[in-house]
Amino acid sequence: LLKENGVESGDIDIEEPQDDAELEAEKSYRKDLDNVTFTSPVRLMAPGTLLVGTISIPGLSSDTSLRATLHSLIENNLENNDAEINHIVNEAEHEAFSSRSRKYELQIVRQVKDELGEPYYIARHVTDKSKKDDQVIIITMDRNALYYEDFETQCVGSIVSGGKKIIGSVAQLQGGQPGFFVPSKDSEHSFVLERTEQSDADEINLLRSKLLIARAGRALSFASWCGSVSSPRVVNERFIGRKVDWAEIVEDMSWLCEEISATMRRQVHILNDLTFEDVSLRKLELEKLARKGISRFQTHQNWDAATILLSKVKENYPSGSIHDADHMASVRRFSDQVVQRMQPCFDRFDAALRKASKRVCLADMRKWEQVCEPKSKTAGGDSTPDEDMLCVICCDRFELGKKRIVTTCEHAFHIACAHDWFKESSQCPTCRLDFSREDEN
Repeated sequence: LLKENGVESGDIDIEEPQDDAELEAEKSYRKDLDNVTFTSPVRLMAPGTLLVGTISIPGLSSDTSLRATLHSLIENNLENNDAEINHIVNEAEHEAFSSRSRKYELQIVRQVKDELGEPYYIARHVTDKSKKDDQVIIITMDRNALYYEDFETQCVGSIVSGGKKIIGSVAQLQGGQPGFFVPSKDSEHSFVLERTEQSDADEINLLRSKLLIARAGRALSFASWCGSVSSPRVVNERFIGRKVDWAEIVEDMSWLCEEISATMRRQVHILNDLTFEDVSLRKLELEKLARKGISRFQTHQNWDAATILLSKVKENYPSGSIHDADHMASVRRFSDQVVQRMQPCFDRFDAALRKASKRVCLADMRKWEQVCEPKSKTAGGDSTPDEDMLCVICCDRFELGKKRIVTTCEHAFHIACAHDWFKESSQCPTCRLDFSREDEN
């Protein structure tokens, strides 16, 4: 694709157009760029941009004050204009570039919108040349702050230095109940990323983005063709004597599978954030999302199709391909890890969909609101047990005169605690009565 658009292999510089075809290609680049308005933070995240830096191990866990200040910088979207914030950036860079650090790359692939119309970025991050931890990530932004996670970590960062750098922290995700993960506060790393010199050229980023899309299309075409042939012998006969980098095709097909895993993780967040006014609206909303692709059937179908195509490419590896044996071995390990991650990602998606389909509705919780009154007297003159004045979710006492939730099973909780609890579970935390069954009845 680069050669067709006037860029020689190994030379990324844009040359002066020499003929009408190259002139039209140059106009096409400019037209694409003119259609995008880049503010400084958004330009840093332009599709095709390659960000390079380091990530430290264990990072900020040893310096709680720096970590707290960095989180404040991220959460408050502060601008990097004063000496104090410059000091934070310098400290984070020092930590990230310490002897405990390793190289970290992040490449923006494209910007799209989710099923609810919200924009996000699809990116790839690489932390090891052996491809042990290459993953697709979904990045969401709020002004200068950005958030993303992979299979086992959650990252928060802030764009600083006038839109030239990203600094942030990485928290390990810890599993609790099945399908429920929370970021750990005990094992955090820091990272620093900045644009490469070549990424300062918008035309190069645009070409790089087009190249990634073209490689994905080629991988799908090859995989579909491999699935249609009768045996690996046919593949060998077709490609004998041809210079085909089959390892690159396996790698690109693996990235497509990894993107499906990232999509499942992204959809988990959409499902976990859903709230419903009543049972009928809950049904309508989930049906609407299912038509847009957030359904067990569609997700499983995408998963099956991608893994089948990947296996066909690996099975039909032609002997006539050119490749480096060590590189091919690392690509195979990468593809195996991609497939292994898909099952747990689907399990998280399935758990989130089940929770959403049984989530207690807001109208029901409003019906359960009651003012907390002084403890009543029993027939024998004794007060009711002191536990009746405690919320079992947070183990804190209720305030007299304030509203609380009292469920149909007569167990009481703070309103905020109940909302948090019933977003994750449809069961009473005290007696385990399932309120979703009451809805069905």
